[in-house]
Amino acid sequence: MIIKQFQAGDFEITLYEYPENKKVMYRNVYTLGVRGKGTFIYEVSDEKSEAMQVYKKVIMYIKESHFKNEEITLNDIVEHLK
Repeated sequence: MIIKQFQAGDFEITLYEYPENKKVMYRNVYTLGVRGKGTFIYEVSDEKSEAMQVYKKVIMYIKESHFKNEEITLNDIVEHLK
């Protein structure tokens, strides 16, 4: 289920929640998906607040690069999350 979705330049950032995992693993799983010249999927956390922070961090990184007229790739986003 999609919780949040945002379009920034060439990138589409989506935060997903998988409540069906709660029945099997007794926890929700939050996943971040970034599309733009490829796709990047990142399992964020079991905590919604932590997943929202990562979601906002990616959006701010992409926006900042646009303000600086810098071209970024999915690899740059992955490195930024490390």
